[in-house]
Amino acid sequence: MRAQLSAALDAMNRRSLQLAISIALLASTSFAWSAGLVVMLSPQRQFVRSDETPRFVVEVRAVDTSVRIMKFATRGDLRDNYARIRVTRNGKDIDVPILISDPGPTSDSDYELLAPDQRVSFEHRGTPFSLAKLAPGNYSATVALQPAWKDNPVASNSVSFTVLPK
Repeated sequence: MRAQLSAALDAMNRRSLQLAISIALLASTSFAWSAGLVVMLSPQRQFVRSDETPRFVVEVRAVDTSVRIMKFATRGDLRDNYARIRVTRNGKDIDVPILISDPGPTSDSDYELLAPDQRVSFEHRGTPFSLAKLAPGNYSATVALQPAWKDNPVASNSVSFTVLPK
């Protein structure tokens, strides 16, 4: 009886959490949800000095179904092209040098399957953009993540960072 009650409470908690996430997603720009994924960018606010590169963490979570995604943590070329960072200043795209980063071919070993509620995270340094070349000022960043090269991108929340003079 106790095990059945515990299982019922766990199921209710999972459903309540999914409902709360759904409501938060509809009412907020803090998260993006599409194709069964939530993509979150952090930290919400950071400060870096000129000639330093901001560091972002991208967290991808499967919401209610299993989702196949590329292994962005181990393949920088996939991260650069399919977890594309966008940095703006005063609503306009930045103008900094861009490195060449063509994606190589992919195979089944370049993908992983996220089960419902499973998360994976990876660091993003803004490449292919040379973010260490940004002038002092306030910036915003988002990431558009394509789970697979043929999928539509899922946009993340927006974070801000400030580049301080040396």
